[in-house]
Amino acid sequence: MWPKNSSLKVSVVDTNDTIKLVMQFLFGIIILLVILATYLKYSPKEFNEANVDKIEYVN
Repeated sequence: MWPKNSSLKVSVVDTNDTIKLVMQFLFGIIILLVILATYLKYSPKEFNEANVDKIEYVN
């Protein structure tokens, strides 16, 4: 038979592990959103004449 204290500790550990997994998942989503926002901010929205000239100079 399992003592009551050990089963209680197992349930608490499972709860802490779940909280840690949820926090890691949320932090991962936040980091992906920051990377996506940075990409959208610094990427050219459309190829206007200035961007085409820059690309031609690079090539």
